[in-house]
Amino acid sequence: MAEVARRVYADALFEAALEENALTEVKAELRELEGLLRQTPEFLTMLSSPALTPDEKRGILQRTLEGKISPYLYNFLRILSDKGRTPLFFEIAEEFYALCRRHDGILLVTASTAVPLSDSQKARLTEKLCALTGKKVELQCSVDPALLGGVVLRYEGSEMDGSVRQRLDTLRRRLTSTIA
Repeated sequence: MAEVARRVYADALFEAALEENALTEVKAELRELEGLLRQTPEFLTMLSSPALTPDEKRGILQRTLEGKISPYLYNFLRILSDKGRTPLFFEIAEEFYALCRRHDGILLVTASTAVPLSDSQKARLTEKLCALTGKKVELQCSVDPALLGGVVLRYEGSEMDGSVRQRLDTLRRRLTSTIA
């Protein structure tokens, strides 16, 4: 149920922004708003509280955000609040970004490494992935010390595991099957 709601609300925001030729503006503003709401999660908690009436929630939104964010996002938050969907805000935002990437032909790739990649390594990896996939690539990096070395890439439901841990596991399986 939540997954369907996430898609419906993200699609509605995306279509409205696209129709008004404001996709770039809305995406940038949504990222800013998302950052603020991550710093103050109690704001969304308050908007989803059954202790407040819908009118009280609208009043809070009006006093805190009206005129400070675009009408698209303001109305979007009002609708989420009215429909009791504010707990899904971050998931809806992620779905919205995925729609934007798809629209712009951008492939999201997550790279997990044992140590942080330098800026030049990120640039080289992005360049190679662009050449390999034929698409623009948005690279998100994370650190997983358990990998020991190498890189694990995830995109569009696929995984390419070039980690040292994977190589050691493969070597262990080969040795075990040879000995057994």
